[in-house]
Amino acid sequence: MEEKRKGYGNAYRAGIAAARGEYIVIGDSDDSYDFTDIGRFVEKLQQGYDLVMGARFKGNIEKAPCRGCIVTSATRF
Repeated sequence: MEEKRKGYGNAYRAGIAAARGEYIVIGDSDDSYDFTDIGRFVEKLQQGYDLVMGARFKGNIEKAPCRGCIVTSATRF
């Protein structure tokens, strides 16, 4: 797909609108994320979480601001 409007937000919105499948995984294409961890994120979604977010920095599991969500780093569950 191609998004002609400039900007990070426009790219995200267009990508999400065009996405097909059960889950949407978003990440930059500059190798700042380790996509080999995607399976760990999908496992959490399959356990019933509504949202799983990661960060490229080490951290801990934190209480999420929404019911059924988990916010964690990509390097630690």
